[in-house]
Amino acid sequence: MALETMALHAGGLRHTHATLTDPIAGTRPHRQRSGQRFVFPDADGVLNPRVTGSPPTMTERWIEIRDATGRLITVIEIISPTNRSGGGLADYQAKRRSRLASPINLVEIDLMLGGQPLFPEASAHLPPLAETHYFINTKRAGDPSRREICRPLLHEPLPVIRIPLRQREKDLFIDLQPLINQVHETGRYHMLNYARFPNVPLSPADQEWLRQCLAA
Repeated sequence: MALETMALHAGGLRHTHATLTDPIAGTRPHRQRSGQRFVFPDADGVLNPRVTGSPPTMTERWIEIRDATGRLITVIEIISPTNRSGGGLADYQAKRRSRLASPINLVEIDLMLGGQPLFPEASAHLPPLAETHYFINTKRAGDPSRREICRPLLHEPLPVIRIPLRQREKDLFIDLQPLINQVHETGRYHMLNYARFPNVPLSPADQEWLRQCLAA
């Protein structure tokens, strides 16, 4: 039975927002408060809302591959800044422990600079590689104690990675660099100011490579 569904799911949905309402007619000037909404009367006594509230929180997303029955086969996590710091780090570590203990495949793609390491159990068995910032970690359901580690270098194109499916099926292959290039264009990241040197921890060799890129 072939895999039939690949769905993008949103997790950790924590939406906070303030809602604009129609002006409220009042007979005399006064101030009303309702939760995070404040409305103030104009001179004619008509209340016009001025909205305050917390900014929206980031929505975490991941990719799930399921079979035709809905059984979860593989999860692909793209590590976000929220996953690497503060309460988001603790949340992700708890979710990660649950997935590592489950009979599913897990692929974690960490292309972040800075923050706390997310894969200590894998890093402890690898030789130091100062030029490495990126980390791709794969756990297969059929061999949960084994890890497949890829550590791309900053100044090299991102690799083609394997996505495990069910044990009797061949891996999928995803070429990461064209996907990142597409996100860069469609997300209008190319409009950012790249003349400023980023405040991120880089090795001297990477700093020199980046200076040459910015000067080009």
